[in-house]
Amino acid sequence: MTSGNFAIGKYCVACGAGLIISAIVCPHCGTAAGRKPGEPLARSKQTAIVLSIFLGFWAFLYTYRVDALKFWIALPTLVLSAAVLVWNEWAWENIWEWSATSFFAVQVLFGGLFFVTSVGSWIAAIVLNVKRDEGAFNSMFTS
Repeated sequence: MTSGNFAIGKYCVACGAGLIISAIVCPHCGTAAGRKPGEPLARSKQTAIVLSIFLGFWAFLYTYRVDALKFWIALPTLVLSAAVLVWNEWAWENIWEWSATSFFAVQVLFGGLFFVTSVGSWIAAIVLNVKRDEGAFNSMFTS
């Protein structure tokens, strides 16, 4: 069957409009061709790994369906450690009368805490996505 200059090779599962064979998205309703409405999009292991490398624990949002707990553990941990680091700076200037050596020791302690939590969550995101099997990775998000 033809429609204008294009041969219709398939139909949209949402609205029934005719689509050309190479269509990825229905131009009428915006539904992805070959996907039922409400069906989750497939996720790529390679995309998850690249996101993990560049975005750290924020990559858990890409795999949120199975990694929600990991995201909600990493986020408050990082926010809390950064808040303690900033509060310590403010408190030293306005409340405590510490020596410079004591202040430096406390800053190293809390700075180290922030560094360990941020780098730890970044490495964890990478390792968890690398260790996932490609087949299992796809089945986690399409079922």
